[in-house]
Amino acid sequence: MNNNKNLPVLILFLVGSCLYFPLNAETILSDNFEDQNYNGWEVNGNVATSGTVAIDSYALRLKRTATATTHIDTSTYQNVTVIMNLAASGLESGDECYAEISVDSGSSWQTLVKKIDGQDNKQFTQGAYNEAGASGNKDLQLRFRSTGNLLGDYCWGDNVTVTGNRASGPEIEISGSGVFGSVLLGQTSVHTVEINNLGNEPLSLQISNSNDSVFSWTHACPLSLIAGTSCQIDVSFTPSAVESYTAAITVNSNDSDESSLDIDLSGSGYETGGGSGTPDGFFEPLTGNGVTNRVELTAATLNGSSLDRLDYSAYALPENAAEPANRFEGRLVLNNGQKKVLNFEEQGTRLARSYVDEEELPIFDFEFIQSGSHIVPVNRGLIVASESVSWEWIIEPGRVWDEVGDNGYSRAAIPFALQESGANCTHNGVISFLFKDDGSITNAAVQVGGETCYYFKYDLWGMVDATYIPSSITSGTAIFAKYENEVARRMPIKSIEQLDIDFAQYDIDHSQFASEQGDDIVTFGVAIDGVHYTANCKTRYGNYPFCDVMDLPSYSTAKTVFASFALGLLSEQYGSNMRNSIVSEYVPECSGGQWTDVTFENLIDMATGNYNLSGYESDEGGTAAKNDFFLVYTHDEKINHSCNEYSRKAVPGSKMVYHSSDSYILGNALDAFVGEQDIYDKVVDEIYKPLGLSPVTYKAVRTSDSQADMYYSHGMTFHKDDLVKVAEFLTKSHGQINGQQVIDSEIVDDMLLQGDDLGLATFNDENRYLNGVWTWDMGSSSLYSCPSGTWVSYMSGYGGIGIVMLPNDMVYYFVSDSGTYTFNAAAVELQKIRSFCP
Repeated sequence: MNNNKNLPVLILFLVGSCLYFPLNAETILSDNFEDQNYNGWEVNGNVATSGTVAIDSYALRLKRTATATTHIDTSTYQNVTVIMNLAASGLESGDECYAEISVDSGSSWQTLVKKIDGQDNKQFTQGAYNEAGASGNKDLQLRFRSTGNLLGDYCWGDNVTVTGNRASGPEIEISGSGVFGSVLLGQTSVHTVEINNLGNEPLSLQISNSNDSVFSWTHACPLSLIAGTSCQIDVSFTPSAVESYTAAITVNSNDSDESSLDIDLSGSGYETGGGSGTPDGFFEPLTGNGVTNRVELTAATLNGSSLDRLDYSAYALPENAAEPANRFEGRLVLNNGQKKVLNFEEQGTRLARSYVDEEELPIFDFEFIQSGSHIVPVNRGLIVASESVSWEWIIEPGRVWDEVGDNGYSRAAIPFALQESGANCTHNGVISFLFKDDGSITNAAVQVGGETCYYFKYDLWGMVDATYIPSSITSGTAIFAKYENEVARRMPIKSIEQLDIDFAQYDIDHSQFASEQGDDIVTFGVAIDGVHYTANCKTRYGNYPFCDVMDLPSYSTAKTVFASFALGLLSEQYGSNMRNSIVSEYVPECSGGQWTDVTFENLIDMATGNYNLSGYESDEGGTAAKNDFFLVYTHDEKINHSCNEYSRKAVPGSKMVYHSSDSYILGNALDAFVGEQDIYDKVVDEIYKPLGLSPVTYKAVRTSDSQADMYYSHGMTFHKDDLVKVAEFLTKSHGQINGQQVIDSEIVDDMLLQGDDLGLATFNDENRYLNGVWTWDMGSSSLYSCPSGTWVSYMSGYGGIGIVMLPNDMVYYFVSDSGTYTFNAAAVELQKIRSFCP
């Protein structure tokens, strides 16, 4: 009788303190730390290799509270056995050391060895695990963990081994990408996908036939692929129209757990002349050799604990960068998923005392997907930061590359912004770290050194513990395809310096652009005849290395880009008479008599007749607006001020007095008008997405209560390409998308002063406001030699932001913290190319 018949097939023989394994078991992992490093381990806290306590000469030492975690792929193994050794020293009551295993990607942990006070004699105890969960596991995790609270509390991990038998049978693996991004119409792009048999028996293959006119593929794969060999599928993409395409290649096999796999294909087409915003070679493999002669933000710095403020060139993709050998797919967690206090220094403002946690980096736990040298966050746009009072996150696509001095790790740099909670103040930064496929990662360097925020400027910097948790992103292919399409839809870019060259005959001096904003300029640019000439993005530490995705707040330009666009959209869909709808019939909080004759049109014109002070911006700058509208964050508080603060002083439509609260009322009225659909989401779906605006525009600041109303007057975020597109949507497309009128053409005429209505005067007759747009008669200035009535329309945002729709069919924009809104210096130069005069 076999008394061991219920034991696992793999029998372990314990002799003394050593485990012996049957023959034919392969070593999957063996780490005794004798090389004096912990490559392949994610560490948090005070972790190092040390010879003080070790089975041989060196072991992994964890001091106070710390963790060290490694990931192992055992998907092609069976009968897997894990061995971990643990010792401790200096523990007191409540201090504990652990050697642990997780068979569910870190969701739960099982203890193999535990040490407590009284067991801290520096003697190693061995723990073993050979249950089924360790076999066939793509993300088996092992962890050493310490929970001490004093400097002398130590845990020691050593001699970690993972062994197993190769699973019998075929094992399929597919590598390569079917994501083509944007391809010029009529051109063909070819990608290669590889099928590998990692098993020990032949892999039977059946690959679906190519029957698609846009995607096609050929291969020479046999019906039976020998163990240890591979074959290739060559996939071609030839777009025939300006649209997005998807398809899939199905691979059926005799792999026991992956018998049918799809290779997802995606791509989009674009036309010559329509422009591709993809810079030459942007998505092509990097061709450098990795020799960069780096002197700042080195591997040693990233493995350390201290960080100085650096020029942002240290975070930028260097000229000789090599294609990354490692690939990031999964979660990036900073500071163990907790907030982190960093170095903080205010820069010329005096508001830090007004904030609660301004020096804290909010909780950072986000998923990313990498393709080639590009890394893209799964979640785009404004993200409410958990447990943070002061800030919200915006995470943008970054880059990944290799450098010779990084010891086999790949280097990532990810741009981000911290946007003030409940406001629009936006601070731009970069996160950088080194990582490997297996989850190894250094600390992360974080630096915020620039912003668009007139009233609060600061630097935030420091080194933060980082954890990389590799995992499969199921929608990764689609996410990256969307990013490629996003880049391709940008207007073609040239540097602002190139403007002087392209128009050399006009003696343009681009250095005059934004000169009124001086040193407080963030960025600026001009669009001429389908080309976007753009300046760098300025910070206190050099040029921002991710200028194309630098997050720029809308402030009051949202009154045009959202409120005016939304009213124009509904006017086109429901008829222009809807603009005469009465406010009190749609906003019950505005039931007072001063609202029973105010229309939607009056609200967009800031001409409700309800105000306290008659100066065009006197109410907006007053204490009531500040304390009872801008510094409150629920709908009830905002709508109470908006409806009840101001009394009737003039006939509606007769006098302009600027109130952001009027835009808030209008947004609520339009929300009620359309019924169930959120009005902001409707504008995103029917205007922003078809225009090709960046995903950062898809979300906006909302009230903090369950109603979650968009602020309507401000709270949007842009990339600089978006600034040009929203202006040309009016000036070049006249409110049309793909030849279809989307917003009422009468409203567009009003916004560009191409109709009979010149709007209402602001501080004099040469400066007016109509349908959410400011206008100025350039004929009133001797700079232009134009007759009276030469109007320019522009959008304006707090702190020194302008989007100027010049009458010579150009768009000029500037983003600054200067508090200055004039644009004459740039306009004088641009009129040399084409006159503003009728």
